[in-house]
Amino acid sequence: MKKHIIRYFLPMLLLMGACQNNEVDKVFVDSPEERTNKKVEEMSANLINSEYGWIADYYFGDSILNTPLKLQFKENERVVIESVFEGYEKKESNYKIKYAQQLDLTFDTYSVLAYLVEDTRAADFRWELESETEDSYKFISRADIYEGQSYFTITKAGANANELMAEQRKIHEVRKRLENDPKKSFFRNLRVEGFRFGFRFDFNRYTDQMRLFGPFNGGDNYSYFVSKVDIKPDGKILLEEPLKIANKTITEFAYNADTDAFEITNNGVTGKIFYDTEPYSTRSGLSDFFLGFGFSYADAYGPKAGSLSEKMIAEVPGI
Repeated sequence: MKKHIIRYFLPMLLLMGACQNNEVDKVFVDSPEERTNKKVEEMSANLINSEYGWIADYYFGDSILNTPLKLQFKENERVVIESVFEGYEKKESNYKIKYAQQLDLTFDTYSVLAYLVEDTRAADFRWELESETEDSYKFISRADIYEGQSYFTITKAGANANELMAEQRKIHEVRKRLENDPKKSFFRNLRVEGFRFGFRFDFNRYTDQMRLFGPFNGGDNYSYFVSKVDIKPDGKILLEEPLKIANKTITEFAYNADTDAFEITNNGVTGKIFYDTEPYSTRSGLSDFFLGFGFSYADAYGPKAGSLSEKMIAEVPGI
């Protein structure tokens, strides 16, 4: 009886073992090197075969620096990169996809990424793949603790890719106008009709935030106002946080090329951000204003400086 049982089950056991061996062989049919090479080839083909290219967004740390790029990957590891930055509107670069401990995407140093490294002090030319979908790849550059992490996300572009980049170039021009121009007057102020004080204006292009400083409630009570702005291609900027000055509420400005100023467009409120010839506020006097911020003045001079100051006083009317 025992012999019959063994004869019956032995072929079944051998058959099961053969099936298991076949499954194991199928799993390990490719070597690790072959599997990584296949992954690199798949990604390369996907990048190259996108008809309209890819739209990339670069940012670092907590910044929302808006730097959209358009990438058209080509054969022979070449890529054409379009950007909004002067001198980098359209540059061709080398790129490479390789597998080390992870899948990496690298660019040449003469691409627009070189400009971003110089500008932000927190970028890289080598990016590690962090996640992916069929139509997008998210890369991360793990810099040291002083630089922080930077991110590079590319998404498959549609037929409107060129229009999108043209729109972004217009937004970039508005952003440049919001920044203080060092060639112009020292004073960049907001003045509102009916309010005797002005407000000092600053703009941070890395966070798209505007900042005002001045006596919002009048008198000597000086404070800051900060709000992110939504920049439109037509020159309009919308405030995320409404600005309240006395009994007036301001939510948007629009650029006027004739006056080189961002004018308030709210109904019933007149004013503008412009390059002023006067300080934003003088309190009871200009000297008192500067002294209130820790400045000091000299009323005694050495022999050389004394003779020079006397000469200036004698020659310049009103001193």
